[in-house]
Amino acid sequence: MRIAILLPILLAVAAAIYLGYNSPIASRQVHFQAPAITDNGAGTMADFNLILKPGDGKVLVNIGNAFYQQDSENSLRKAKGIAEKFVGLKLTGYDLLLEVDGGERIVGGESAGAIFSTAIVSAYTGRKMRDDATGSAAITEDGTLVPIDGVEEKMHAASQAGKKYFVVSTEQKVSNEQELSKIIQIVRVENAGQFIQLLLE
Repeated sequence: MRIAILLPILLAVAAAIYLGYNSPIASRQVHFQAPAITDNGAGTMADFNLILKPGDGKVLVNIGNAFYQQDSENSLRKAKGIAEKFVGLKLTGYDLLLEVDGGERIVGGESAGAIFSTAIVSAYTGRKMRDDATGSAAITEDGTLVPIDGVEEKMHAASQAGKKYFVVSTEQKVSNEQELSKIIQIVRVENAGQFIQLLLE
């Protein structure tokens, strides 16, 4: 008798949890900065907007003032896959639009893969990205972080922008690391999941 009474209650609770976890979200926009290299080799903090909205799974990049736009598109596609694994849901019902602000021409997009993943998770979950931390690392399909070029210039730019922590791959080599660590704390992690956790509040 007790089972007959409890079963509908348990089913109702399970359904509520399932529907709440899988209910669609409205459009969300995340503004964030990512360390980048300009076409003259200087470090900068590039301003990005990431828009996540209900759709059919399109990945769109609007970066008119960036070299290697295809790199940025490929990086965003990989970042979406990593974010899906981190969130635990498929984002096939959402479109992603990435835009870059500002007039400086930035080089490439592969090195922003990990921070793109963080922005996607931020947009989906509503968790804010930290103001005091940034990082730079390319990502593989399985979420492994890959070392990137120009990290020293990026660290200088991040420090000047008020960042206190800079997250990189465990394999990242940093010239003059002892000197750079005086202006910004260098944090090494193995995978995108760890990167995302560190950069979200």
